[in-house]
Amino acid sequence: MPIVMINALVILFGHLQRAGPGVQPDEVRADPEVPDRNGPDYLMIVAVVVVLSVLAAPAPWRSAPGRSSQIAVSEKDVLSFYYPKLLSSGVLDVVSVEDAESFDVLLLGASVLEQTSGRLQGQLQAHVEQPVRLFDLSVSLHTSRDSVFKLQALDHLRSTFDLIIVYHGINDVRMNCCRPGTFRQDYSHCGWYVGLQKRLKARSLMLSGTGGKWPDTWIPLGEPDARSLEYGKTVKTTGAFRLNIESILGSAVARKTPVVLMTFACHLPEDYSRDAFLQHELSYGEGSFRIPVESWGPPDGVAAAITAHNQAIRDLALQHEKVIFIDQDERLHESRFFSDVCHLTDAGIEVFVATLVQALVDKKVVTGFGKMTKRPNRDR
Repeated sequence: MPIVMINALVILFGHLQRAGPGVQPDEVRADPEVPDRNGPDYLMIVAVVVVLSVLAAPAPWRSAPGRSSQIAVSEKDVLSFYYPKLLSSGVLDVVSVEDAESFDVLLLGASVLEQTSGRLQGQLQAHVEQPVRLFDLSVSLHTSRDSVFKLQALDHLRSTFDLIIVYHGINDVRMNCCRPGTFRQDYSHCGWYVGLQKRLKARSLMLSGTGGKWPDTWIPLGEPDARSLEYGKTVKTTGAFRLNIESILGSAVARKTPVVLMTFACHLPEDYSRDAFLQHELSYGEGSFRIPVESWGPPDGVAAAITAHNQAIRDLALQHEKVIFIDQDERLHESRFFSDVCHLTDAGIEVFVATLVQALVDKKVVTGFGKMTKRPNRDR
């Protein structure tokens, strides 16, 4: 495949991800409850049509007659196709150097961490002499499994970062909404990960059998359908979530870098109902997101799963003495901090960032008085 076409596909898919949270390489879903935050609907429609048409339709430039139509691409090409922020953030262009030209921070999470990134960069800059470079790989819908794959793409950047911040907890909950007996620890009962793993194995972006009609046992990365909500009452993700976080902590990129692990803050009122939420009758504050909890699963199942995931975070923090642990769930407990079950109001973002930065000051990752020079003696 010409490199121009690969780049075009990556760029288009990047627009597609930003245009609507329910769209995936192997599935097109519309989520009426979640507003389109970045542009008109036609952008999403055009991107979907072009990407899926190029991937699915036969084309003479793919291969000569009698030869395989699967053109080999690199692992980086596949991961960049699925995770366009690897390209748009500039993180793949980072050169590992031992000087102190910048203070480099890697963010791994989803939409909540993405909400905080602007304010976080400003607060960090107030404590660090060098320019803070914040590589935000957080994307709406992504689970802890996606962060494992993103770090796989960054394996060559061992110990390049000064800080890695991890914040996951709720999107993994959706993986519970599957039929009994179909759950897989690697989340391969979800079509998003099936397509990704097949493409990584084949080193190809164009695979027969990854588009079209899905097996009815596969679930989407996004909002579960109504019939699947009942399955989400049983928490099945605890072990898988723990394995994913352990994989992040054990990666070559994170092994010699300070890593922040945080419990996932959420707020689910005792009188919650979908109708009351949609009618603005609950105690939530105002924010950029207003998503009913059923977008992740049944309310009781979501609460139970987040509790289990948070306990896994606490346990792992105790086992890894170099981890900087922050209990955001304990700190963010007032309804005014939330615009829905997990997304933050401006007040919530302020407390989230302040709590995080204060922990870094306490651990002397950054200084609390004046500004500090980036530590030049990191073990590389």
